[in-house]
Amino acid sequence: MIAYVAFMHAVVLLSQREAWPFANYQVLHGQASLAVRIWRLDFLGIDGNGRSWRIDPYAFEPLHKLPLQAWVRGFLPKMPKENKQRAMAFLLQKAEEARQRAAAGKNIGYERYIGPIAAPYWYLLPREPQVSSLPYRQLKIDLVEWTTEEALAVPPREHRYVLTVYPR
Repeated sequence: MIAYVAFMHAVVLLSQREAWPFANYQVLHGQASLAVRIWRLDFLGIDGNGRSWRIDPYAFEPLHKLPLQAWVRGFLPKMPKENKQRAMAFLLQKAEEARQRAAAGKNIGYERYIGPIAAPYWYLLPREPQVSSLPYRQLKIDLVEWTTEEALAVPPREHRYVLTVYPR
């Protein structure tokens, strides 16, 4: 079995073609410019006092944060208004349900089913240790952009733009 797996990885690597589940890891090849713009989306819950709270990335499970960000950035702006509102209402509902559980000291995401042995999609997503004691009234999504040079500056710089707020 080990020889087969090693052989398949070698074939994929040498052929430079994807052959799932054997990857050639092309995403890791090359060098990026220091001026390339990098982005992420910050999902924020706005409570009744108007305070913003970063939403824990596990709040939307089984939706993982990375594909959710790509979907929001790529498809949400193109959707008809009523579909966009329905999608945003769903995300706000998921965020509020997770906020209620976390505020009550309960687990969120997959941890709510099998506790600390649950395996998250990505261990490096920063968890949010604090949540609002007040319900979220709005969901705000910010686009945050920076370059490597800006991230290495002292202090680090980033550019923040409001993509959408629901409900307005």
